[in-house]
Amino acid sequence: MTSGEVNGQVEVDMQGKAEPSLTGTVRLAQGSLKSTALPQPLQQIEGTLRLQGQTFNLENLTARLGAVTASGGGTIDLARGYNLRGQIKSFSPAQVRDLWAPNLKLPMQGRLAAEAVITGPLTQPTAIASLTSTSPVKIDQVTFQRIAARATLEGSRLQLNGLEALPTGGGAITAQGQLPLDGQGSVALTLKGDRLPADTLAQPYGLPKTIKLGPVSVEAQVTGPLAQNPGPGGLASSPGYLPSPGTGTTGGSKFAVYRYLCASCPGYGGSYRYYEAKSLAGLPPGH
Repeated sequence: MTSGEVNGQVEVDMQGKAEPSLTGTVRLAQGSLKSTALPQPLQQIEGTLRLQGQTFNLENLTARLGAVTASGGGTIDLARGYNLRGQIKSFSPAQVRDLWAPNLKLPMQGRLAAEAVITGPLTQPTAIASLTSTSPVKIDQVTFQRIAARATLEGSRLQLNGLEALPTGGGAITAQGQLPLDGQGSVALTLKGDRLPADTLAQPYGLPKTIKLGPVSVEAQVTGPLAQNPGPGGLASSPGYLPSPGTGTTGGSKFAVYRYLCASCPGYGGSYRYYEAKSLAGLPPGH
């Protein structure tokens, strides 16, 4: 806590006890909290804390992270640990981008909602979060009718238990794996695309209408040290490339894919473009 106003009355009982017993009510206003796990300080923290022995009950807690406002409550027990719940009723993917990847100039539209539960001991809590779109979401040139994800955060490692994105043209994109948030360790993600409408998705990126690909299914692995996987989400400074070797099928034929996401490539105005080839030699010169 770096700032804030506290009002209340607390009784401290230490008679014959190894740990003090606290009783009373404390109200916090205009609080600010810094954490290495957050890209910015939590601001405008407000709420009521009711102390009952070794248990602290948090009521009507609200806080703001950037332009995103969250609410929640629950208990913190000095012996048993955390039992907290929070929610963000409505926010945009662009607000999340501006927090975690401010250098990523990728257009985003739509609305999302999220819930989180924090449990576990005080020294090693676990956060389980779920995210659901509440309207169609557009990322760059692709519109999704639904996005849902569930993840677990333990320490600095984020476990993506499952992500599903449904493009409006049909098909599904799923992902799962691990991502270290402290910049250390390795990324391990599995990405799958099932019966994706390749023509609809690729035409905004320059695919001629005379070329018909039909439904495409793709599977790819993203692995390796975080520092060596440049690309979106702040994995590295742009311009950058995220190699994702994998396989795909179209029209019953199977092919090898090397897909590169290029940030700020010359001539593309900072937008992302996707290059696919059967080998690295098939990529455009300089990419």
